[in-house]
Amino acid sequence: SVGDCNGAFIRLDPGTRFLTVRDIDCHDSQDGILGSNAGHLLIEDSIFTGNGFGNGQAHGIYVDGGEVLIRRCRIFSTKNAGHSLKSGARKLTVEDSIIAALNAHNSRALDAYAGGDVVLLRNVIQQGPQSDNSDVIGLALEASRLQPSNHSLRMEDNWVIYDGSSRGKLIRGQKLGPITIQNNTFVGLSEMGIDGVNEIGNRWLPSRKQ
Repeated sequence: SVGDCNGAFIRLDPGTRFLTVRDIDCHDSQDGILGSNAGHLLIEDSIFTGNGFGNGQAHGIYVDGGEVLIRRCRIFSTKNAGHSLKSGARKLTVEDSIIAALNAHNSRALDAYAGGDVVLLRNVIQQGPQSDNSDVIGLALEASRLQPSNHSLRMEDNWVIYDGSSRGKLIRGQKLGPITIQNNTFVGLSEMGIDGVNEIGNRWLPSRKQ
């Protein structure tokens, strides 16, 4: 916790390269992990709970730069309108993880504000009744900070659960490259939210009961 409300459990100094973060329990920080990665950042087997502070500018994890791999992690209950995961990375891969607002006041589960290559494999992703947005994923929403090339989104074998009072949509943003959404289960979502998606073998269920 610091005076500018952007205190981080781990802050990446400029030029950080080839960092591995493993087996940590980060809770109640203003930010979980914050900063720019110039090489490859691996975050695995870790828990992030109750991070975020202020007016939505502090997040569960907030990283940009090169390549980021998040594996077997849990990001729970990001608060005060922060995104559970905010990424400006050139390539972001999240696999075998849980990103869940539960009943906390987050903004989105994932905000890939710069676009880039985004891969989501075998995760559980949930937006809760207190979440600010009815969309789960923000894609390339900050025009002044887009990655200069290589934009794509691949989602495969995920469960995405929207527990808001109205039906939500999966993606808000712009399509700058191929988007493939395959073999996922969507609960409580009414629409994809973006045109031009290659959609294969997904299940759309209106509620948890179904």
